[in-house]
Amino acid sequence: MAPILVEWHWCLYIWDFERKKVVVLDPKNMKLGNSVLEDKHKCYILLLNSGMNECWRNLTNNNNNNNDNWDTEYIDVIGREANSINTGLYTIFYARYFNGEVITRVLTKEATQLQRMNLMYQLLKMDGNIGNPPSSIRNAMYHCE
Repeated sequence: MAPILVEWHWCLYIWDFERKKVVVLDPKNMKLGNSVLEDKHKCYILLLNSGMNECWRNLTNNNNNNNDNWDTEYIDVIGREANSINTGLYTIFYARYFNGEVITRVLTKEATQLQRMNLMYQLLKMDGNIGNPPSSIRNAMYHCE
């Protein structure tokens, strides 16, 4: 999985090596249809595939891993497209809940603020985080536990 910044909003590219398929989730433009999404993402997919092929050749001294001709699938989450400012949040959320075939949970517009706070909480509570959050955030975090 790779979150990619495309034309000032975040998208998620997922390489399925078993099915030889690239899955694209574009939270802002998923309603535009496959042909529009293909026009928008094709050059990025080709560029990333080229880089992956080069890495494969350098690591294995083998040219047999050509993923230039893989299928591409564009995910559409019905009724759940994001505006530009929230594409990063939607991309992270859907990366967490993509099981290889479908997205198992949907982020609604009403839940974006809660998800944003949840993500901040998880980042602040990570093992090894030695930062000192402001007292208001620190107090809120301890009340959540």
